[in-house]
Amino acid sequence: MPHQQRLMRWRRAARSSGVVCLLAVLAGGCGSPEPAPPEPADERPSSPVASHKADPGQDVAKGPYREDFISTLSALANDHDPGSEFVKRVLADGVVTPEEYSETVALVTQCMRDAGLTPVVHAEDGVTGFSLTEAGQPWPEGEEYPPAFDSCVSQWDRGVLALYAQMIVSPYGEPSDEEVVECLIHQGLAPQGFSALDLADMRDQATPECVRLIELPNGVKCEYPPADEQPNPILPGGHRFNSDEVLACLHNPRDTMAR
Repeated sequence: MPHQQRLMRWRRAARSSGVVCLLAVLAGGCGSPEPAPPEPADERPSSPVASHKADPGQDVAKGPYREDFISTLSALANDHDPGSEFVKRVLADGVVTPEEYSETVALVTQCMRDAGLTPVVHAEDGVTGFSLTEAGQPWPEGEEYPPAFDSCVSQWDRGVLALYAQMIVSPYGEPSDEEVVECLIHQGLAPQGFSALDLADMRDQATPECVRLIELPNGVKCEYPPADEQPNPILPGGHRFNSDEVLACLHNPRDTMAR
């Protein structure tokens, strides 16, 4: 399943209430609510740049997301700006720790503050996203965020938060459609006879359309409709595709069935 579609639910949640999800960045994504987002720091974490080996994947540990780590590292191999060097240091061993998660969030928010913005960090239901306030009030409805907002996310995230979220939400790797279908039937969320083809059709129905593409310094952001305007089809068993019960099977069927 394409990376963007795998994480569609996280994007959906983060787009609501004015929150912009990190998954909107081509090379980035949303993180986990654990640990809690750090309080704004007075200064950017010191020395985020660290040296790295010539082979971007040689130290990446084996695991369900090893190829995703290597792919991101390979894409950054020839980039040597501070943000790229930071991300390469974080991803080099194939693990994003809670400390590295917090450091990434701190770097993104400090970058925004350096640009004169007032960021707010949102972390809930597997999503880490950012929004802005203006003079202590919510950002004016319908008014676009300044370009620095997306630039800071693009510069300092580059996929760190998305990979952290994947490791937290789906610790065994992306489940197969057959595993998800088994979970949905086991949990009474879909009837007997519901198949992988039915699941694929439901996923297609639930995937929102891209409203427009926004060019960023390090990639492209796809803007989606507000969450309440995005499709949320109903499974044959009567449950919404993006309900918490169905999402548990989509992300982690093994533990869901064991509960």
